[in-house]
Amino acid sequence: MQSNVEFKDFEPPKQITSLVDRLTSKLEKNIKTFSSDAVRLRLMVEHNSARKLYTASLTLDVPGKTIAGKEEQHDFQAALRVVFEEVDRQLKKYKANLRKEHWKRPNRREQVREMKAQAASLAEENREASGT
Repeated sequence: MQSNVEFKDFEPPKQITSLVDRLTSKLEKNIKTFSSDAVRLRLMVEHNSARKLYTASLTLDVPGKTIAGKEEQHDFQAALRVVFEEVDRQLKKYKANLRKEHWKRPNRREQVREMKAQAASLAEENREASGT
């Protein structure tokens, strides 16, 4: 995976660069299915000193799609975590679409199974109650 990390208008401390490395490696685990040459990650963090605000922008280019996230917060680490979580969520959704799982709606299917099981148990109780 090719990555480009840019900090605009400030120099980040070492703990911030280590946080970026950890979040990037966490994201790489979900990208293993794609060719490493076809995936590009761009992170740009800008510091607005007038408003004391950090803007984190992350784009992930995967084959067939560009996934992006942007967040503005006063806490730099929180902004980074939010933007990486957003891109990770979108990546999981994209991979599910590639596997054609988007139509299966697993949450709804689980609810329907539970409703059927409850209906079957109620029907069984009614039969036992009316039979005796």
